[in-house]
Amino acid sequence: VETLFAEAAAAGVQDDASLQVLATCRLEAEDFAGAAAALSELLGPLLVQPAHGAARRRVPARTAKVALSVLGACRDASVCGDECRGAARQWAALGEGGQWAPPAPPPSPERTLALLKPDCVASGAAGEVEALIAEHGFEVVRRRRWRMGEGEAA
Repeated sequence: VETLFAEAAAAGVQDDASLQVLATCRLEAEDFAGAAAALSELLGPLLVQPAHGAARRRVPARTAKVALSVLGACRDASVCGDECRGAARQWAALGEGGQWAPPAPPPSPERTLALLKPDCVASGAAGEVEALIAEHGFEVVRRRRWRMGEGEAA
């Protein structure tokens, strides 16, 4: 990969995809400084101030994924060389410029509480109600039977 990348760079045909591959390959080889250097080269053009009136280019999703992987691996490996610090500064500058946003947190599951009154349980309809709940796509994750005291009801 290194040889192919060097040849592409010499021919002037390196692009974002080749830099992404290079950074990922170096990361897999645990060459954190090399991965960070490739990331810096990938992020550099995004930091260039566009011509008057033109909007700054947003960070492509694939580039963001590679950046987060490389910077996370450098952090986890406690690597803080010049290359890693430089790539981290570039990434922060892109964030400050609004060119990327952190991924949204995964949605938290909704929960619904169903309370069955004593007359429902006494009449034997609790099973039917539970079947109706399941039929509508809900999953019973916990079942508890108790008699509510006056203090709890107040």
